[in-house]
Amino acid sequence: MSGSTSHVNRYANGRYRFIYIGIDFAERHDYTAITVLEEPLYYGPSGAFSQEVINELGDPHEERGWRSPLEISPTAIAELMVENNRWGFEGWPALAVREIRRRRNIGYPRIVREVAKLLRQPPFRNKRPVMGIAADRTGVGAGALQSLAEHGVHTDAAIFIHGGQNDNRDSAGVNFFNVAQRNLIGYAQGLAEESERDRLKFNPLLPLAEVARRELTNFRVNQDPKTNHESFGAPKREGEFDDIVYSVAMACWLRHYHLGAEARWMGEVVGPYVRAGGPNPWAGLFGKDVSHG
Repeated sequence: MSGSTSHVNRYANGRYRFIYIGIDFAERHDYTAITVLEEPLYYGPSGAFSQEVINELGDPHEERGWRSPLEISPTAIAELMVENNRWGFEGWPALAVREIRRRRNIGYPRIVREVAKLLRQPPFRNKRPVMGIAADRTGVGAGALQSLAEHGVHTDAAIFIHGGQNDNRDSAGVNFFNVAQRNLIGYAQGLAEESERDRLKFNPLLPLAEVARRELTNFRVNQDPKTNHESFGAPKREGEFDDIVYSVAMACWLRHYHLGAEARWMGEVVGPYVRAGGPNPWAGLFGKDVSHG
């Protein structure tokens, strides 16, 4: 495939994300949850793939279908995300909760070490350029995030969850965000409740798959009984599985946020005609000329 080097270079720039990790840090006596969310890439005969990728994935006419970004090589990701991307389809591909991990009665330093070790091992190794990481800083503060950075894990969104109405950046740190609980949970619930379109799938092999879906769907935003308005400050954690709900929601929120950032970048680079369901703007994006579809 001619120009594959530029594909890999663009991949290495980390402009796009297909893997999202949400980390809900908690105090030692509570559960900390880590969720891995992925967005698949389509492999089929419409693309012009290198022999290296065909050897890995098989004949695109016979082996067509959605592929997990965690189960294919960086070269395959680079070529698939050029040839067929989410902006080139009429509908969005399904999101899949691939993994949920819970830990209790251990401090965040150990959690941090486990996360760092996890991301150094297959299938996560070498996938950081297309991976986004969101972590909660509401309870344990920025200390856990600093520890993550010291272990080589840099968060794309350090989230403080509040009971207000709006999301905004926080000047207190790089990639710090203040996110309203209603928005954080609401976006993930919207995906989970679109059962007819299977927008958000849970790996059926996960022991907590059905629990996660049920708890996310049934989660309700806290309200102040005196004013009947959503409470400000850090929302209370009352449910047995709130940690899972928040970790899933943070991964979904980061995807939602990143799609907006990606769309803005696409508009700046490709032009004002970029839109979901429209002409595929990635065609020619890696060449000398930029296609406007």
